[in-house]
Amino acid sequence: IGGESGVGKSRLMEELRTMALVNGVMVVRGQSISDGNLLYGAWKDILRRMILLTRVPDDEAAILKSVVPDIEGILGRDIPRAEAIDPLATQIRLLNTVEAVFKRALSDTEQPMMLILEDLHWAESATLRLLEHLSATIKNQPLVIFGTYRDDSKPHLPDELPSMASYRLGRLQEDAMIDLTVSIIGDN
Repeated sequence: IGGESGVGKSRLMEELRTMALVNGVMVVRGQSISDGNLLYGAWKDILRRMILLTRVPDDEAAILKSVVPDIEGILGRDIPRAEAIDPLATQIRLLNTVEAVFKRALSDTEQPMMLILEDLHWAESATLRLLEHLSATIKNQPLVIFGTYRDDSKPHLPDELPSMASYRLGRLQEDAMIDLTVSIIGDN
């Protein structure tokens, strides 16, 4: 969901989140931040939640440790170091591990899931690659993924996520703004 700053992207996500929770959908959320773009920063909280939802063998936990450095404390056990391999192979291994964890969590919980990633205009390329990989490979699963971004800051972001549909959230027209205001505060 793209749109200019302040147009209502986060508010829309909050409404979708509320509707999902009311309907029994698990919601997992991450956010990119403007300062300190840590590698896979938007995924840290998401992956913390995922490893609480399903079993994570030591070999997968070792791979996830680069994104979730406190994984040993979360799982309550020592985690060995992942085998050192070249950078491209390391990235592919992480992408495949995250995919496996998501699939296992969806199967174990038997609950549909909504994944929300906010402020993708600040996301570094590794975060976007993981999002693209997950959205392309987790087909036919009870998972819906939403991302928000400022299209005036990063107008070509949809090109980096070809497996995701892109929608632009525009400003409300005057009559829609009046209807919204009346629905919130009444017409007195």
